[in-house]
Amino acid sequence: MDVGKAIKRVRVQSGLTQEQLAARASVSQSSLHYIETGVNSPSIRTLGKIAGALGVSAAELLAGIGEEFEPADCQGA
Repeated sequence: MDVGKAIKRVRVQSGLTQEQLAARASVSQSSLHYIETGVNSPSIRTLGKIAGALGVSAAELLAGIGEEFEPADCQGA
């Protein structure tokens, strides 16, 4: 799972719209949209602001990133 999907999952579970979360996190709605869809990755600062607005830690949003890759995927890289 990537961080954008994790943010969207927690946002939806919290009953928030993108607009509401963006306002709480002091980021633009378009930036949040691009993060959730994987077009852009959040900076550490933005990730912290989004996590705080969601009431979770940045670590919780980052948990599970990279689990879909097997070590064999990196051979020869």
